[in-house]
Amino acid sequence: MGRIKCIKTKKLISSLSIVLFFIMTLTFFTSCGNNSNKVGSGGQKITELTWYTIGLEPKDYKQVITEVNKYLEEKINVHLNMKFIDFGDYTQKMSVIINSGEDYDLAFWDGASIDGKIYGVPNQKELGVAPMWVFTKEYVDKYNIPYESIHSLEDLEPWLKIIKENEPGVVPLYITKGFSYTVFFDQLVDPVGILSDDETLTIRNMFETAEMKKSLDTLRRYYQLGYINADSATAQDDKSVKRLVTKGDGQPYAEKIWSKDLKYEVVASPIVDTLVTNASATGALIAISQNSKNKEKSFEFLTLLNTDKKLRNLLNYGIEGVHYEKVSENSIKLLNQDQRRYEIPYFGLGNMFITYTLDNEPDTKWEEFKEFNDKAKVSPALGFKFDASRVSSEIAAINNVLEEFKATLYSGSVDVDEYLTKLNNKLKEQGIDKVINEMQSQLDAWKSNN
Repeated sequence: MGRIKCIKTKKLISSLSIVLFFIMTLTFFTSCGNNSNKVGSGGQKITELTWYTIGLEPKDYKQVITEVNKYLEEKINVHLNMKFIDFGDYTQKMSVIINSGEDYDLAFWDGASIDGKIYGVPNQKELGVAPMWVFTKEYVDKYNIPYESIHSLEDLEPWLKIIKENEPGVVPLYITKGFSYTVFFDQLVDPVGILSDDETLTIRNMFETAEMKKSLDTLRRYYQLGYINADSATAQDDKSVKRLVTKGDGQPYAEKIWSKDLKYEVVASPIVDTLVTNASATGALIAISQNSKNKEKSFEFLTLLNTDKKLRNLLNYGIEGVHYEKVSENSIKLLNQDQRRYEIPYFGLGNMFITYTLDNEPDTKWEEFKEFNDKAKVSPALGFKFDASRVSSEIAAINNVLEEFKATLYSGSVDVDEYLTKLNNKLKEQGIDKVINEMQSQLDAWKSNN
């Protein structure tokens, strides 16, 4: 069985390469002419590309982007204007930007569409979804917490209680607006999909499953017991908040990245086995906007971003000698760790496999990432592509309902029975059953051919 999963994953990588080639080729041949309104130091016309990406703007962004643009001007006559949107607001704000018809060039995207004329390049990174509990090591050591044996939401309870009773000022379970608990489900279109182990491929509304009800009830109880921060429905990720545990989506050596960002040591345990889904396989990519007037230059930039080691590491880590120093050809040490002024979500910036490793990471890190991908479990629906054209208006309406209810429900701050009923009633009013029936029909046809 393990060998079958490994082969399926390798086939996925091969398929992604074909899709990537198709997207790149399609983008190249449908490109519009450049819009150039700047002149570079050598007198050449400069194209400015606007790139929306996920995360908060780092303090030294202007310093770093100046160096990036010097390099891009030299290589492809391009300047880059990065616009940052925080995690909890990204989906909603990008939806507004897209629907307004704004003339931008590039965006971090959570799915790829070829027939729908959205062009994107998947970021080369981990393929699977690996949800983890991330524990502050200080409290793990102090209370001898067996974190490696803690997996489910319910497993956390005795340790949340200990922290609540003994550590005033420490949040036992820190939740922010972007929190979700979908570890049992493969969302093909939020919130519609299949249970992650369902070989029958039965399409469900995630919020009508027993698994979701159990998780939400647990979160509600934790909130009422004071284990969850009071502002969980609206909180942005405030790294200064002391906490025992929070949830993260991980990969090999994720603890080292989280420790760097938090400026104290953390350890992590997997909630469930890593799962490769359609969303995770193409779940972090950079898309060229359909409204971009600079499609050809956007394509040139994406090609460079995913192949040029100097550019990729400059965007990833900042400026050598200012934000990091090299300790070997492919390894670096971050400078001023206690007051880092250039921090950015690495996974949103293209091919991670050409980035430097940190001095506390092994030289084999990227080989281990490939092994991590090969060993991951595979969703029974992997390879299925949902054509949403017949239900696009329903999906848009459903997204509005989710925006209204989802963060509040996951926060634990409201009565589950009341709000879950309201949510599901509104989802039905906006046509979720039509989406489910359409997806089931397509999935049944896909299953018969695969």
